[in-house]
Amino acid sequence: MANYRPQPNWRDHYNPLRGLTMARIVAMEEAANRGDLADLQWFWFHMLQTDVTVASAVAKRLSHIDSLDWEIRTIETADPVLAQEQAAVLRYAYDRIENLKEAAGKLAFASFTGFTALEKITTGYGPLVTRLDYIPCWHWVHDKKTGRWYFNPEARPGLIPITKHPYSPPSPPLDVGS
Repeated sequence: MANYRPQPNWRDHYNPLRGLTMARIVAMEEAANRGDLADLQWFWFHMLQTDVTVASAVAKRLSHIDSLDWEIRTIETADPVLAQEQAAVLRYAYDRIENLKEAAGKLAFASFTGFTALEKITTGYGPLVTRLDYIPCWHWVHDKKTGRWYFNPEARPGLIPITKHPYSPPSPPLDVGS
């Protein structure tokens, strides 16, 4: 998954809105409840592309994300010298992320998709992150029994663990649906 770049696949030629029935919507929702997210997320992507009402509601909800600013604060009970040193390192680390505001918007988008995944891109020296790249939500399978997330590079529907090694983040990804 390192430095994931989307490759053309069958989904690029598939419009889930064509011939959509209520039974198909229910089937996609049930599959998503089992952790098979590809079809429902692809459907949602197409809804955003074609439905003006949905797109404007999302745009309005996310419109203020770009105007937000951030700051590193220290607590009063901390050692002031150590706290200032740590704050300086954190400011340096966050200032290096070239798309921090864009990434914040993608994280905020999780309120619509149920979750969001960003890949940390490191370049140069050390482990400091330089970019946070969005990985589309239809590329993930969530094993509800174990809580593990599997990367699904071809966005195939189904609950088969796609990768040999599950993606196990140090903390769960932002998951507003569980």
